[in-house]
Parts: sequence; structure tokens; C-alpha cells
Amino acid sequence: MRARSSTAVLNDVADPFIPLTLAATIGMLFPEIRTRFPWVGLSFLVLVLAMFGYMVSENSTYYQVTSKGWIEAATYWNATQFWTKFQIGQAYCAVNMQPIGILLTGPTMSEYTIIDRSKASLCPAGIPIVTYNGIQAPLP
Repeated sequence: MRARSSTAVLNDVADPFIPLTLAATIGMLFPEIRTRFPWVGLSFLVLVLAMFGYMVSENSTYYQVTSKGWIEAATYWNATQFWTKFQIGQAYCAVNMQPIGILLTGPTMSEYTIIDRSKASLCPAGIPIVTYNGIQAPLP
């Protein structure tokens, strides 16, 4: 396994702190600025709302909020193809099948017992393994 450079590690650590530090700074300074310079405080709030509105308008083309049922969601993610292969009452170990592991539980969410794992070695012994390629024999 190749070692990561110190710059890559530093960037991974620093990424979440930049917006959090900015938010904390604004949270600490805004009350003081608002009382001393009310127009700056009002202008800042208008700017933040305008930027939020712009972000919503840009992203609205990518997101469509619709009501979907359990079966529609399972069909969309192709989880229904496994329902015909499963036996009711049998437990299965879904390996690396995020995010559809919960959808494999069946049309009423209770037909099949699904254990969702990231690696086959984490599955309990004796339980068939399910991957996107199909159902495999259980681990000994």
C-alpha cells in the first residue's frame, strides 16, 4: 500500500475546518458588527440570502422532489431482481451493495432478512452472500 503524502493528509484534515472556522468567526463577530455598523450587518444578511437563493436556483435543475413508494424505489435501484431469487425466512448477507441493502428486504420490508456488510469476511458464517453479480455460497 502506497503511503499518502503529507500534503494530501493535511488537505483532508483542513477541508472541513475551513467552512467551520469561517462560520464560527462570523458567529462571534456578527453581533458586534451588527451593533456598531447596522448597515454592514444588514448588507451581510442580504448577501447571504442572495447567495443561498442563487445556490437553490442553480441546483434546482438537478433535484426533483417526487413522492416514491417502496416498490418504486426498489425498482429504480434494481433491487427487485433479487426478490425472486430469495427465500422467505432465509437471511442473506449483502456485500458492498450500498445504498440498496435495505431495499432487498422485500416488497413489504419484512420478507427477507438482510445483513449489510462492506466485505464478505464480515458476514456471519453459513449465510448466503449477495452481491450485484448474484447470490453466492455462504462462507464456511
